[in-house]
Amino acid sequence: MRLGIGLICALLVAAPALAQQHDPGLDQKIVLGSFTLSGGQSAEVLVDVGYNFNNVVGYSIKMDYVDNPNSGSWASDMKLDIFPATGPATTRGGYDSSPVNVWDFDGFGSDQTGTYTSGPHYDWPAPGIAKDGIWRFVVKNDWSFSPAVQYNNFSVTLHKIPEPATLSLLALGSLALLRRR
Repeated sequence: MRLGIGLICALLVAAPALAQQHDPGLDQKIVLGSFTLSGGQSAEVLVDVGYNFNNVVGYSIKMDYVDNPNSGSWASDMKLDIFPATGPATTRGGYDSSPVNVWDFDGFGSDQTGTYTSGPHYDWPAPGIAKDGIWRFVVKNDWSFSPAVQYNNFSVTLHKIPEPATLSLLALGSLALLRRR
């Protein structure tokens, strides 16, 4: 019995840490499109992400970057701003804006044409933010001296956690299993 109570307590204490890791089965891929942007230019995309009780804790990105040969541009010069309908905005990447949050592919290794991915980035700690309403995504070529480069097949995948009641049911289910012994 003491082991059972200890296990339940451990699950309840660990629930916030478990909640931080997203459930890949709840991921929502949002295709933003393709953009050709010169230095300082940006493209804005509004997306109705729908509504459910699974809060968003982070995101990943994927894009096909097409460099202008000998341009000096890098894929990591790209800056992404995400403005959720509810909750704080987040920014990642860029060059001129002196980024605090950098891409997984940051630096000179991103100076070639190719597919680039980054994430997951857990910018909204558990319990996360509500996944509802119109979200605004701004993709910017953040190196002001860059000639036009392409960000093709640009997608953002929102990473979500189970709604709080599901986590409570996990703890209750564990308790029920222990009682059966």
